[in-house]
Amino acid sequence: MAVAITKCLIDWGLDKVFTITVDNASSNDTTAKELSKQFSKWGTNFMDGSHIHVRCVAHIINLIVQDGLKKVGDPVKRVGQATRYIRQSPARIKRFKECCEIEKIESKKSLCLDVPTRWNSTYLMLNTTQEFENALQDMVLLILDCWIIFLIIIVKMESSLHFENAMDSDDLDLIFMAERMKAKFEKYWGVPEKMNKMIFVACVLDPRFKFEYVAFVLLSMYGEEKGGK
Repeated sequence: MAVAITKCLIDWGLDKVFTITVDNASSNDTTAKELSKQFSKWGTNFMDGSHIHVRCVAHIINLIVQDGLKKVGDPVKRVGQATRYIRQSPARIKRFKECCEIEKIESKKSLCLDVPTRWNSTYLMLNTTQEFENALQDMVLLILDCWIIFLIIIVKMESSLHFENAMDSDDLDLIFMAERMKAKFEKYWGVPEKMNKMIFVACVLDPRFKFEYVAFVLLSMYGEEKGGK
């Protein structure tokens, strides 16, 4: 892969590469190292390549969520199967709408399927199903609790606090999900030293946030001892 990418860079007339964003496949680790060597030969390897490899944040978020899903995978799968069954036939969709009228369900939403590579699509599927299928309500609400927590995590990036709150729950399934998700989170972002600082560059370049917001996020995530350094 490194050879192929190098050839493309040469064809495009590019010899200065600051970072490379890829998923967490082990082959990408090797690719990043080999490309770093090539850039060193060209004399364009910034900071000796220490920050060249940026792991895709969206991909890691999805890994965290999918890890949490393993505990409750079967219920989610059944919700998906039911949704798929209804959507596959115009006659079934028509009958489903008739059932909604009987139940006096006035929601304007449509049943939607999840996509394995998009964690938020699972949340949307469950959230929509909850409004239409009373028999699944208790099951969906359980999973939605964890998804709502995760939405807050993504928006506020106060991961440790919310994971710990979930683990203090009386619900054993929610505790198990939170523990798995926290373990996956800490694998990549557990301590500041593990993080590629380049992920903060976009925030620093945004005139609305600059360094102040980065400092706030680090303190929120890791506390004064680690985040304040």
